[in-house]
Amino acid sequence: MNFVALDFETATSKSSSACSIGLATVANGSIVDTAYWLIKPEPLEFSPWNIRVHGICPADVAEAPSLAEVWPEIYMYIQNNILVAHCAAFDMGVLRDTLKAQGVSPPPFKYACSLKIARKVWPDLARHKLNFVANHLKLDFQHHNAEEDAYASAHIVVEAGKKLGISNLEKLYKKLGKKFSILKAKK
Repeated sequence: MNFVALDFETATSKSSSACSIGLATVANGSIVDTAYWLIKPEPLEFSPWNIRVHGICPADVAEAPSLAEVWPEIYMYIQNNILVAHCAAFDMGVLRDTLKAQGVSPPPFKYACSLKIARKVWPDLARHKLNFVANHLKLDFQHHNAEEDAYASAHIVVEAGKKLGISNLEKLYKKLGKKFSILKAKK
């Protein structure tokens, strides 16, 4: 099982307002690396609601690079990989829209959703939000920290594969009746 899980936190309700990104790299069924960046959203605006959720304030990112500035480094982690996120449509939208707002078009990426995987593999859970599934799997993590959320998303997929005896993300997704989505730049 090889993929990269990612998670974003946003400064506002706008999908182009990324203020942090976390990555968790999975190789041969094990989480082998994580990475984290604070990101300066453009414009530098935060909603009080978002600050309450993740604790990142304008002062924390005032000197941080934009997503476009760190994109070459992030791309080194994710190139040639399938991406995974919990509620992937949100995170892929943030990736696409923040880059677009900063004049960068990401190449197309295949991606999978750990929320959809969790719903299929653990259907009896009352809820399938990231923290509920992670708690079910006895994973201690700091929710709404992008690096830890990416790690939790990766952990969910790895554990789903173990539960079903499948060590390949493509086979796991197919077994669950899912098809990969493709991240494409909006025109």
